[in-house]
Amino acid sequence: MSNHELFQRARAMGMMLIDATGDASHGSLLFFAHLGKIFLRLNNVYEELNSGFTDFPCYENNLKGEWSQWRA
Repeated sequence: MSNHELFQRARAMGMMLIDATGDASHGSLLFFAHLGKIFLRLNNVYEELNSGFTDFPCYENNLKGEWSQWRA
């Protein structure tokens, strides 16, 4: 997750990990981090942790294409 200002600098302020095999329930949300807080699901209970981060670098070049010089 990002906003316009952070995106221009290739930075994010949050991320989430969703179970791709899950359904539309909250149970499919495995991990959520946003502006210094981390929510992690352990044994079907969400734990809230303080991480202290404000923003972080976005992962780049993970897609195939001419721009990334990726070759099979």
